[in-house]
Parts: sequence; structure tokens; C-alpha cells
Amino acid sequence: LKVVALCAYLLLAYLKFQSKITKSLQEIVQLFQINLLKRLPIEDLLLPIQRPPPDDLKQKWFLSRIGA
Repeated sequence: LKVVALCAYLLLAYLKFQSKITKSLQEIVQLFQINLLKRLPIEDLLLPIQRPPPDDLKQKWFLSRIGA
């Protein structure tokens, strides 16, 4: 069991090294634990989400409420 944990740790450390991710290994492990059963590319988990500015969200919400 210790060998499996060591292999997993080394694979995550290599992934972090290769992709130049700024997250810590602990954060990466937590992301994988939370999203274990989801079928997502690893890049989608590790890279930040691009969201529109808050003003766009407020405007879209308002327009959807008035039926425009």
C-alpha cells in the first residue's frame, strides 16, 4: 500500500513539474479527490476557469428577467 501511495505522489509531482502548475501538491490531490468520478480532462481541473466580468453576468441576468 505504501508503494502505491509513493507512486501516486511521484506521478503527481511529475505532472506538476511538466505542466508548470502553481498549485501545491496538496491542492492537486484535493482536486482529484473531489472530482474522482467525473470524466474531465486533467487540464480542466488544474487550470483556472475563465469567467466573464461580473457586469456581464448582471446584465445577462437582468435581460433574461425582462424578456429581452
